[in-house]
Amino acid sequence: MFLFKGANSHGQLCNGNQDDILEPRQVQVPYPSIKYIKGGGGHTAVVTDDDDLYTAGWNNKGQLGLNSDDAEILKLTRVSSVTKVQSVSCGWNHTLIVCNNGQLYGCGSNQYGQIGVGDHLNETKQFCLISIPNEKATVCAAGLRHSLIITDFGRVWAFGANKSGQLGLGKTDRKFVPVPEVVSSLNNKNITRVASGSQHSVALSDSGEVFCWGSNQYGQCGVDPSKMENKLFASPLQIGGMLKKVKVSEVVSGWSHILVKTDGGEVMSWGRADYGQLGLGDDVVSQGYCYVPQKIPHFKRPLQVPLTEPPCN
Repeated sequence: MFLFKGANSHGQLCNGNQDDILEPRQVQVPYPSIKYIKGGGGHTAVVTDDDDLYTAGWNNKGQLGLNSDDAEILKLTRVSSVTKVQSVSCGWNHTLIVCNNGQLYGCGSNQYGQIGVGDHLNETKQFCLISIPNEKATVCAAGLRHSLIITDFGRVWAFGANKSGQLGLGKTDRKFVPVPEVVSSLNNKNITRVASGSQHSVALSDSGEVFCWGSNQYGQCGVDPSKMENKLFASPLQIGGMLKKVKVSEVVSGWSHILVKTDGGEVMSWGRADYGQLGLGDDVVSQGYCYVPQKIPHFKRPLQVPLTEPPCN
């Protein structure tokens, strides 16, 4: 059993209908325990303790991986074509998984190369193997139309849309990259976590350093956007300020904002602020963004800092 609420126009709340839910409601599931729940633009993916994958919701591009022509599927359905799922992430209309053997798979829209299988497929309704030469995938992160992978070498690979430099490849001359390419500037950083926003990306190293790249429209890359013309960075930048005085242990990304948790139990945020998503008070909301990481007041050692992928504000 778990609780869902919110928009449900595509059945993404997994309760068998398409009615929005304004208060948390129980959803009964036919398996004892759930390891992960991830949400996309209108679909949901669940991994059980048995490492099985279940999906529900919007399926217009095949992002549920069920090889089904149905545009929506209203209840969680097991994806029988994959087993031993270790990591899952949902983009706007694509889905990525990593299996225990280090193999990486993707399904759904490939219009911008976001499932990493080349430019011969516009979309796929079933999970396709994504090739990463001589390395095994450990973690995946799906953004709006781009994707990030960490391998067992601690390296980051990226593919998909690149208009804002969100792949971190140093250039934006290629508007999309249809197969995985390594983010070489992070090769010696031993990256342990990655997260994807709508048009930015963020990574965490084993030493607690945070790097961001892509869109800086709301200061996601730690630079005042009012002093920039193109408001993007095509290569990773280390986030400074208060983050250089602490060790970060967890990083997550919203649509245009970022949250981190430190080893000391503090939570800090920066990026877009006009909906109050940073939790930093009315002055920051009025400005609309905050490019310097700030401690969120009143939080005391949260166990986890979750956001959906890609999340809303």
